[in-house]
Amino acid sequence: MPGDVCKIDSGCPEPAKIEPCIRSALPTPNWKRKSGQTVHLRGTLFPLPTGQTQVNCGDPNRCCNSYYANLALRVAEGHVWLVDERGGFQCYGDQTAMCCGFATGADLVVEVEGELHVRPERSSYDSTYVSSPRICRVDPDR
Repeated sequence: MPGDVCKIDSGCPEPAKIEPCIRSALPTPNWKRKSGQTVHLRGTLFPLPTGQTQVNCGDPNRCCNSYYANLALRVAEGHVWLVDERGGFQCYGDQTAMCCGFATGADLVVEVEGELHVRPERSSYDSTYVSSPRICRVDPDR
């Protein structure tokens, strides 16, 4: 039950290992114009918040609200959501920590390949995503 133990105290499950890239692909030029096509992107993973519960728990119970996020890829032009049917790119947690299916951080550069979807009717915050992405870790020397 939310609030029993804070994520920062209980910890997160070990995230899935991101295998090194066998061969590196160049990022797709003008990728934002490639909706419905396979694109290659390079960047860093980060949890992009999607929602939270709004329980008024009071001060003693600082971890009673649940937080949710989807992993996104930070690229030079902004960010792209990563979405799959298994939920591997979702994150959960509370005010103290967020647990994600993959490791995140500015020092972990990844390549993503998948089908790009652009929904112009949505806000720029969530209008672009890659479905069923394949992901690999970029060697820092590349």
